[in-house]
Amino acid sequence: MINSRKFGAGALLAFAAVLGSAGIAQAAPLADGVYAMDGGDGISEVTVSTQCGAYGCVRVVSSNVGWVSQATESDGLWSFHYSRPDGQLCPDRTLAPVTVHYTVNPDTMSGVMSADSNGDCPGGVINQTPFKFHKVR
Repeated sequence: MINSRKFGAGALLAFAAVLGSAGIAQAAPLADGVYAMDGGDGISEVTVSTQCGAYGCVRVVSSNVGWVSQATESDGLWSFHYSRPDGQLCPDRTLAPVTVHYTVNPDTMSGVMSADSNGDCPGGVINQTPFKFHKVR
Protein backbone atom coordinates (compact mmCIF):
# COMPACT_ATOMS: atom_id res chain seq x y z
CA MET A 1 0.00 0.00 0.00
CA ILE A 2 1.34 3.45 -0.92
CA ASN A 3 1.62 5.89 1.94
CA SER A 4 -0.79 8.52 0.63
CA ARG A 5 0.31 11.05 3.25
CA LYS A 6 3.91 11.00 1.94
CA PHE A 7 2.72 11.00 -1.67
CA GLY A 8 0.25 13.81 -0.97
CA ALA A 9 2.86 15.85 0.91
CA GLY A 10 5.34 15.46 -1.95
CA ALA A 11 2.74 16.45 -4.52
CA LEU A 12 1.72 19.41 -2.38
CA LEU A 13 5.34 20.59 -2.07
CA ALA A 14 5.83 20.32 -5.82
CA PHE A 15 2.59 22.22 -6.41
CA ALA A 16 3.61 24.90 -3.87
CA ALA A 17 6.98 25.26 -5.58
CA VAL A 18 5.27 25.87 -8.92
CA LEU A 19 2.88 28.39 -7.37
CA GLY A 20 5.71 30.04 -5.44
CA SER A 21 7.65 30.56 -8.63
CA ALA A 22 4.57 32.26 -10.09
CA GLY A 23 4.60 34.80 -7.26
CA ILE A 24 1.39 33.69 -5.52
CA ALA A 25 1.47 34.07 -1.72
CA GLN A 26 0.67 30.91 0.22
CA ALA A 27 -0.48 30.47 3.79
CA ALA A 28 1.73 28.63 6.21
CA PRO A 29 0.36 25.16 6.88
CA LEU A 30 -2.02 24.66 9.76
CA ALA A 31 0.13 22.13 11.62
CA ASP A 32 -1.33 18.81 12.74
CA GLY A 33 -1.76 18.52 16.50
CA VAL A 34 -4.04 19.19 19.46
CA TYR A 35 -4.66 22.82 20.38
CA ALA A 36 -6.36 24.58 23.29
CA MET A 37 -7.86 28.03 22.92
CA ASP A 38 -6.61 30.92 25.05
CA GLY A 39 -9.48 33.32 25.58
CA GLY A 40 -11.99 30.51 25.25
CA ASP A 41 -13.76 28.44 27.88
CA GLY A 42 -10.56 26.68 28.98
CA ILE A 43 -12.12 23.29 28.28
CA SER A 44 -12.36 23.05 24.50
CA GLU A 45 -9.59 21.52 22.45
CA VAL A 46 -9.38 21.04 18.70
CA THR A 47 -7.41 18.44 16.79
CA VAL A 48 -6.01 19.36 13.38
CA SER A 49 -5.21 16.40 11.16
CA THR A 50 -4.29 15.90 7.54
CA GLN A 51 -6.37 13.20 5.88
CA CYS A 52 -5.37 11.93 2.46
CA GLY A 53 -7.25 9.88 -0.07
CA ALA A 54 -7.29 9.13 -3.77
CA TYR A 55 -8.02 12.76 -4.69
CA GLY A 56 -5.52 14.51 -2.44
CA CYS A 57 -5.33 15.73 1.13
CA VAL A 58 -7.57 17.89 3.30
CA ARG A 59 -7.13 19.52 6.70
CA VAL A 60 -9.76 18.34 9.16
CA VAL A 61 -10.45 20.14 12.45
CA SER A 62 -12.37 18.23 15.12
CA SER A 63 -13.35 19.31 18.61
CA ASN A 64 -13.53 17.41 21.86
CA VAL A 65 -17.13 18.67 22.13
CA GLY A 66 -18.20 16.83 18.98
CA TRP A 67 -18.03 19.01 15.87
CA VAL A 68 -15.89 18.34 12.79
CA SER A 69 -15.02 20.75 9.97
CA GLN A 70 -12.78 20.96 6.92
CA ALA A 71 -10.28 23.84 7.08
CA THR A 72 -9.82 25.99 3.99
CA GLU A 73 -7.11 28.54 3.19
CA SER A 74 -7.75 32.00 1.75
CA ASP A 75 -5.56 35.12 1.70
CA GLY A 76 -3.00 33.58 4.07
CA LEU A 77 -5.58 32.63 6.73
CA TRP A 78 -7.15 29.28 7.60
CA SER A 79 -10.91 29.11 8.23
CA PHE A 80 -13.33 26.49 9.47
CA HIS A 81 -16.90 26.51 10.78
CA TYR A 82 -19.62 24.42 12.36
CA SER A 83 -23.32 24.79 13.25
CA ARG A 84 -25.29 23.98 16.39
CA PRO A 85 -29.11 23.88 16.62
CA ASP A 86 -29.23 25.53 20.06
CA GLY A 87 -25.90 27.31 20.43
CA GLN A 88 -26.93 30.98 20.60
CA LEU A 89 -28.57 32.52 23.67
CA CYS A 90 -30.77 35.34 22.37
CA PRO A 91 -31.49 38.58 24.27
CA ASP A 92 -35.01 37.28 24.99
CA ARG A 93 -33.41 34.23 26.73
CA THR A 94 -34.45 31.75 23.99
CA LEU A 95 -31.98 29.50 22.18
CA ALA A 96 -31.40 29.77 18.44
CA PRO A 97 -29.30 27.91 15.88
CA VAL A 98 -25.79 29.29 15.48
CA THR A 99 -23.00 29.04 12.95
CA VAL A 100 -19.54 29.47 14.46
CA HIS A 101 -16.70 30.61 12.17
CA TYR A 102 -13.00 30.51 13.07
CA THR A 103 -10.33 32.40 11.14
CA VAL A 104 -6.73 31.63 12.13
CA ASN A 105 -3.39 33.17 11.18
CA PRO A 106 -1.11 30.09 11.01
CA ASP A 107 2.02 32.16 11.76
CA THR A 108 0.72 33.54 15.08
CA MET A 109 -2.02 30.93 15.76
CA SER A 110 -4.29 33.84 16.70
CA GLY A 111 -7.63 34.66 15.17
CA VAL A 112 -11.27 35.56 15.59
CA MET A 113 -14.21 33.32 16.44
CA SER A 114 -17.54 34.67 15.15
CA ALA A 115 -20.92 33.27 16.21
CA ASP A 116 -23.88 34.23 14.02
CA SER A 117 -27.51 33.48 14.93
CA ASN A 118 -28.40 33.71 11.22
CA GLY A 119 -31.19 36.14 12.12
CA ASP A 120 -33.00 33.60 14.31
CA CYS A 121 -32.55 35.79 17.40
CA PRO A 122 -34.78 38.87 17.44
CA GLY A 123 -32.68 41.57 15.81
CA GLY A 124 -29.95 39.06 14.91
CA VAL A 125 -26.91 38.43 17.07
CA ILE A 126 -23.28 38.26 15.97
CA ASN A 127 -20.57 37.77 18.59
CA GLN A 128 -16.86 38.07 17.78
CA THR A 129 -14.14 36.88 20.16
CA PRO A 130 -10.38 37.09 19.57
CA PHE A 131 -8.43 33.99 20.57
CA LYS A 132 -5.05 32.33 20.36
CA PHE A 133 -4.42 28.61 19.96
CA HIS A 134 -1.57 26.98 21.82
CA LYS A 135 -0.36 23.48 21.02
CA VAL A 136 -1.09 20.92 23.73
CA ARG A 137 0.41 17.92 21.92
